[in-house]
Amino acid sequence: MKKHIMVLSLEYPKPSLPFQGAFTAQFAKALAKQSQVTVICPTPWFPKSKILLSFFPEKKPWTTIPKTHIDGNIKIHYLPFFTVPFIFRYLNALSIALACRKTVKNIHSTNAIDVLHAYGVYPDGVAAALLSKWLNIPNVITALGSDVNKEMQVTLKRKQSLWALHRAATVIGVSKDLVKTLIHYGVNKNKVHWVPTGVCRTTFKAQPVSSDSKTTNDHDIVSDQLLSSSALDTSKKIVLFVGRLHPVKGLEILLEAASILKKEKRLGFVIVLIGEGPLLQSLSNSAEALGISESVIFIGPQPQTIVAQWMHAANLLCLPSHMEGLPNVILEALAQSLPVVASNVGGIPEVITHNKNGLLVPANQADKLAEALICCLAKAWDKKLIAQSVEFAQWESIIESHLTIYADSAQ
Repeated sequence: MKKHIMVLSLEYPKPSLPFQGAFTAQFAKALAKQSQVTVICPTPWFPKSKILLSFFPEKKPWTTIPKTHIDGNIKIHYLPFFTVPFIFRYLNALSIALACRKTVKNIHSTNAIDVLHAYGVYPDGVAAALLSKWLNIPNVITALGSDVNKEMQVTLKRKQSLWALHRAATVIGVSKDLVKTLIHYGVNKNKVHWVPTGVCRTTFKAQPVSSDSKTTNDHDIVSDQLLSSSALDTSKKIVLFVGRLHPVKGLEILLEAASILKKEKRLGFVIVLIGEGPLLQSLSNSAEALGISESVIFIGPQPQTIVAQWMHAANLLCLPSHMEGLPNVILEALAQSLPVVASNVGGIPEVITHNKNGLLVPANQADKLAEALICCLAKAWDKKLIAQSVEFAQWESIIESHLTIYADSAQ
């Protein structure tokens, strides 16, 4: 009999925000092939006031989220919770748990939940730990990256997170670096497991290998429509970034590196940024101030099928982050035989072998990043070797690991 797994995560696609939390949806869909899956997605409540929305137009998508949504064989419950900024934000986990309690209790009473799995430590994991305590449901927490590396730097968040992690039946880290960090924080090493995330192989496929298995990308492998729709100069190579436009991603360093190369008359590429986030306007202003605005293209958030096409067209993926867990975007790029230039932080060195499937650079050093970009673009990479480097990221084996963990946690 299939186990009933409830996945709780704030990061999950919503009808009005379809690109948010794609990695969580991938996990839930892969898990749903082997288990019964219900998703709880807490959403910050915002009043449907035209006056307030005129001041905060970015909040409008949050006011149109339905209560429930069916995606294949997964039912998603979008549960609004009350959140207040400033010091009260430290009560978000409690607010989420209170907002979810009735729904989770009702589901559990009619269709017993075997494991409550929080995809994220804070506030997701803390809320799940509270629900686990109140409703006597075993819970598992997955640490993803910034939820540990960033959020746990804040004292009040760290105390709540450690309480939840100590209480959880099992804790999963998506990178070995995260596992070490969790143990360093005092989490029992016997209940911390390394289980990476997976890649959707139907979307992200290895590029065809030439006779000598070493080629460089050409832009003509992507339709003219895709390129022209973004006003892209097809004579230049493409340095691609995919992710949230957030300070932790180090994008200012990428722009600074491009500026260095322009001054040296070596800027023979364009930077394509796919994603959205709080730094959009700031990055646009920086590109203008650095004199490289014609070489920086903002595409906005895109569905994974379009991201895969851009990866097919790109010459490299760049991720100059200050901190990371194990970024799914790197696994997806490697699965498509795309070399990666990334910061030597977090779990990135676990998947990037220098000069084999990409280049590692020190974080926050624009000059080193600039040289790495030039080196990567000039190198003839072995596409087959790059794709083989992420053969471990198969959802089938990853879900089997989760099922074993669930069985142990539910005892």
